[in-house]
Amino acid sequence: MKRICLLLFVTFIVIGCSVSKIQTEELIIESPVVDSVAIDTISIHPVVFTEHLGESEITVATPVKWNGKLLILAHGLRPVESELSSFFSTDDPFYSKLIENGWLIGSTSYRRNGVILNEAIEDIESLRKYLVERFGNPAETYLLGTSMGASICTLIAEYPDLPYTAVLAIGLPQISFLRNNGLDYSYEPKIPILFISNRSEVEAPTEYFSKSNQSEKKPAFWTIDRDGHCLVNSAEITQAFKALLYYVEINEIEFEKDGTIEISHAKSMAEFKDGKAIAEVLAIHPSYGNFNTTFTTDDLEKLGIAKNTYFQVGCRDRFFRIYYGTTYSDVAQGFWIAFAGAEGTLRIARNFANAAQSLRCHTGDNIYIKALPESERNIQPYIIPGTEV
Repeated sequence: MKRICLLLFVTFIVIGCSVSKIQTEELIIESPVVDSVAIDTISIHPVVFTEHLGESEITVATPVKWNGKLLILAHGLRPVESELSSFFSTDDPFYSKLIENGWLIGSTSYRRNGVILNEAIEDIESLRKYLVERFGNPAETYLLGTSMGASICTLIAEYPDLPYTAVLAIGLPQISFLRNNGLDYSYEPKIPILFISNRSEVEAPTEYFSKSNQSEKKPAFWTIDRDGHCLVNSAEITQAFKALLYYVEINEIEFEKDGTIEISHAKSMAEFKDGKAIAEVLAIHPSYGNFNTTFTTDDLEKLGIAKNTYFQVGCRDRFFRIYYGTTYSDVAQGFWIAFAGAEGTLRIARNFANAAQSLRCHTGDNIYIKALPESERNIQPYIIPGTEV
């Protein structure tokens, strides 16, 4: 089956984020190369390495010639039992364009999974200090956080003495998430923040935006006219990041905006046979086990699978009942969920569980979907203790 090349964004999150592989404008960043760049950053090609830093894993992508700007990534909530991972895809259009333009990018796993806030801030600071020691002082240091990572970066933005430049916060969780863990915002950011959230999750950034309206650095809030959690594409992220750069440079930004950029509908690559549609697993997130496929929403429609109903997904001799919804939280923990990503292809997941392991599929495998009998399309699956859904 012909394979199309769609690539993951950093942060699927259990709650995950989707980025489509599409053409993005060049991020033109005028800044001199820092004199103190270490010799091991000079290479014919960008270099990516992963190693341990204290109790955390870190991944660093170094450009051929550093422009003096640094981006640090803060991921979202991950299941406690997952392996620690600092992975991000340097093939992603947003990251690859930054690296091409001379940006240094770093990511940390944090020292543990699960809910982690203050310790995550410490781990991000440890990563920043490590990068300064190894590569020299950056001219500017940006943070990009998704979901829980957006909360972490927003807290960092409120610290008065940390040397960060600005924050792009995608999918900020409800404020109660912090309060339930003994923390709260001061609503007085010391550096620029640009919030991006899907239309179904505007409560938290709206509250922060309104309460910090008179702060030293007024934040901006852009809405994506699409339901979901961190369901944004690379064009939307690129647009927002460029706006954040201009905010830092000239102190101007559209504080409220519809940041939606719709892309052309993905073309179906599925094979239809014996009442099934067969397509390919494109990429699997190493921590969450969510995976993107080459199925499109048109494929589900052709099979008669309607939104908010159940259908079957299978790989070889494994198959499960799965709900066709909008985002992970449409189902209880452990249950299967399918929804259209920002690029128009189908994502398969389990809420706070590993879909790829359960289905025993790998990148490049063929999987199938098929409609259930009409009498079973609205019957919720149940869990027998000790078994999979």
